Amino acid sequence: MNSEIKATGAASVFVPDHKLFAEGELGAVLEWEVKNSAGVLMTDPRTGELNRGKKKAESFVRQFMELVAGIFAHPCEAYPISVRDTGNVVQGVITCRDTYTGEYHYLFIANAALGTTTIGIVAGTGAVAPTINDYALGTLIAHGVGAGQLSYSAMTFGTPAADASTSHFTCTRNLANNSGGAITVNEIGLYVKAYETPTYTTTYHMILRDVIGGGINVPNGQTLTINYRPIATV
Repeated sequence: MNSEIKATGAASVFVPDHKLFAEGELGAVLEWEVKNSAGVLMTDPRTGELNRGKKKAESFVRQFMELVAGIFAHPCEAYPISVRDTGNVVQGVITCRDTYTGEYHYLFIANAALGTTTIGIVAGTGAVAPTINDYALGTLIAHGVGAGQLSYSAMTFGTPAADASTSHFTCTRNLANNSGGAITVNEIGLYVKAYETPTYTTTYHMILRDVIGGGINVPNGQTLTINYRPIATV
């Protein structure tokens, strides 16, 4: 999907969510901002403008619709849905109760804990434009406080809401830079986990990837907050 707007600088230039989408469109809004340890919104040292942005998300990649098909089809062991994981391996994903463990399985789980980068909102340094066949970030930024690393918080989720023209909810994650140097985030994605057969193990899949023109500058000691907001319009 083509991005229709990208706004950086003062909050007054931000366009309301519903203005980013056509009637009947399903998509997502991506927002970001960089604050200091006191929670104050900072300026980007490269431009002097407020270090924040908002845009229409670029790419629900093919794994998104494959997993949606899994929800509709409710696949069991005999009829798994084929979905490529973040390691570039096609997995046979299932959702229904398996006869070995007696457990019900899952799709679209993104509730990452502190430090987890296999699911949830993730950031990277890759700058190649998104394609429908992307299965992982170009270069994932690792969790930690070493050079080039960011400290990933746990994911949080807003309550679904609706107004006169849209329905939506927000997924949020904070990425703190305690690496000792500035880090430029060029790409942002959303990873989820699923369950596969025949080995009955958890698998990980990217469903959304955005590349930020010019990147997001995150100085040492500051925190990048990222919101992905799935949204449907009428």
